[in-house]
Amino acid sequence: MTGVPGGVSLPAMIRALSIVLLSTMIFVAYAPVRDARFLNFDDNEYVSANPHVRDGISADGIGWAFTESHSSNWHPVTWIAHMLDAEFFGTGPDDAGGHHLSNVLVHSIASGLLAWLGFVLTGRWWASLLVAALFGLHPVHVESVAWISERKDTLSAALGFATLIAWTGWVRYGGRWRYLLTTVLLALGLMAKPILVTLPVVMLLLEIWPLQRQASWKQRLVEKLPWFGLVVASAVATVFAQSASQAVKSTAAIPMSYRVVNAIHSVLAYLGKIFAPLDLAALYPHWAITPGLRGPSPLQTAIELSVLLLITALAVWFWRSRQNRLPLVAWGLWLLLLAPVIGILQVGDQAMADRYTYLPSIALFALFAGVLASIVESEPGARIPVLGLACLLLVGCGIGTWQRAGVWQDSETLFRDAIAHEPANPNAHLNLGQALAQRGAYEEAGRHYAIAARLRPGNPMAQFNLGNALREQDDLQGAADAYGAALAADPSYAPAASNLGDIQARQGNFEAAIESFRTATQLDPTLKAARINLARALLITGQAGAARDAAYEALKLDPDNPTYRATLEEAEAALASSGDQQ
Repeated sequence: MTGVPGGVSLPAMIRALSIVLLSTMIFVAYAPVRDARFLNFDDNEYVSANPHVRDGISADGIGWAFTESHSSNWHPVTWIAHMLDAEFFGTGPDDAGGHHLSNVLVHSIASGLLAWLGFVLTGRWWASLLVAALFGLHPVHVESVAWISERKDTLSAALGFATLIAWTGWVRYGGRWRYLLTTVLLALGLMAKPILVTLPVVMLLLEIWPLQRQASWKQRLVEKLPWFGLVVASAVATVFAQSASQAVKSTAAIPMSYRVVNAIHSVLAYLGKIFAPLDLAALYPHWAITPGLRGPSPLQTAIELSVLLLITALAVWFWRSRQNRLPLVAWGLWLLLLAPVIGILQVGDQAMADRYTYLPSIALFALFAGVLASIVESEPGARIPVLGLACLLLVGCGIGTWQRAGVWQDSETLFRDAIAHEPANPNAHLNLGQALAQRGAYEEAGRHYAIAARLRPGNPMAQFNLGNALREQDDLQGAADAYGAALAADPSYAPAASNLGDIQARQGNFEAAIESFRTATQLDPTLKAARINLARALLITGQAGAARDAAYEALKLDPDNPTYRATLEEAEAALASSGDQQ
């Protein structure tokens, strides 16, 4: 090998420089996110309105991360990563750029680790680098990188690749410390996102190819028992967190037969998005719970299932007839890595999500790179055309990612794009309405809330937000009707009861308002607005004693609020002047 200053071999230096070049390409492709904002799509729950994260790194915050589930997940490592960003960049409206670039950095690190993983598994640097470059630059991954809330995707991927690198070293060279390192990294990865629950099975597939390990199946399984134990613990914690937040859809909402049909369709639809990422969207509403949308027909499902079986048969044929295990392992990894997110256990309202391809896509990229490597090995003269094809693909992916990253600039841009993709998308209309209302465009916001309510009948949030938009336009009766519809859909919706009371008070119907405020405080004793508005309504109707009690309860919730204290003092004065001190 040709030496270079410092004793670093030329190939090692080339590998390092190629990683630097790849990282530069990734940052250029994702440059638009530097000016992006926090979204009203989970970013508020994860960062901008999460008090535990906003406070940065603290003992209390770390304790919360490990002991509580939030946003339907238990992933303490991800929470700590968000806290670090909050510590460095802040969480104000103008601070989102730092969080975005931090996610791009983690994605870049994950891409570099993936290149190294491919190299230690196969010994083929350039093929491994191509896999990593496709992973780093493919437009279908923009959702995972440009969305702050998906830090769990990029972080778990980086930790997952590091886990497999450590494991590969243990398989080849042994050593208790490598086994321990693998275990620690897997645990950290699972605490970043439980998507890594398939990793022990991924190891079994990689032992077939490219490692072609000779150990017995019994030995392979026994040595992985601690890792399977971690996976089971993570899965149990995740199911508990998601069930507790009611994120898991019941089979009454989406029957199992519909889930299977959607899963079959999604496997092929995701394949299409990898090969032709031209129709991407932030939200794909599930046809089973969205009126007006139709799912795959029985004939379409039969054809799609036949295609999946044909692909499987071809992969098996390549293995048995050509002694080529790559197609079968790649196809197995594609199906395995999609399995946790394919919708059999349905979480959320989506039929699909671009972010669900983040890890599975690697299997297809590896198959593609393997095919190109085989062509070059059998036909050395094809090296230049193959290199040109790879470069053309990477440039195209980079341009597509740059364009797609621009769509994730802010909530309004993102959800207008989602509605353009599918107009019958209730969640996109709801989120767009919220973005419009935030900048004071209440009339347009109201139109989108109304569409969301029509598309998803019985959605209390759509009706509640419609009521808010109408209230801002002084359409009091329309607002009252919308709040009433929200309560009809969900009688436990305390903010709707509180806001209905506000409208009734404005209309001069104080008795009805008092009843609504009392209902709201019973449903949610911590709802400060309901308590203080109850106190004011009671004051107006001459019930000074009850007003004093309500104002006192409101002040207990917010002791430093001068308005609450003034209301309490007014109630006490009214009570004193009436001579009734009870």
